[in-house]
Amino acid sequence: MGIAVFKDGQLISWNVKSFPSKWTREKAHHIRNTIFSLLRYYQPRTVVIKKVDPIRSSVHLLSLVEGIITDTRKEKIRIWQYTLFDLQDFCGKEGRNIQRNIANTVVELFPELRNEYLRERNALRPYYNKMFEAVIAGAWYLKQ
Repeated sequence: MGIAVFKDGQLISWNVKSFPSKWTREKAHHIRNTIFSLLRYYQPRTVVIKKVDPIRSSVHLLSLVEGIITDTRKEKIRIWQYTLFDLQDFCGKEGRNIQRNIANTVVELFPELRNEYLRERNALRPYYNKMFEAVIAGAWYLKQ
């Protein structure tokens, strides 16, 4: 899960949270607890999350996202959802590799993420893609 935090229009925190292992009720509970501990710590007014495609997603993921949205709204935090195509349009770059376009745009906008970009570009297994996506989603939201 990619995480990016903006304050007063500035990127102040970015990272990746990983939840390996097969899906269980405990794992879903752990993910929700992690998200809500971040919400308590940063106290955002808005949370930007990816729209989940019900056709391409598991029932477990759909349920988790629905619960997160419901709980977040109960806390009076706005939800703003995006698709990868929204981010592709924001990046203004053509091409089939949306994730690469996102990463390139992130580095253009936030040079402090260049080291993560270089590691990702040379990695056999992508690790930072979700973080880049979170960063560009936050930037996209701020331009709305």
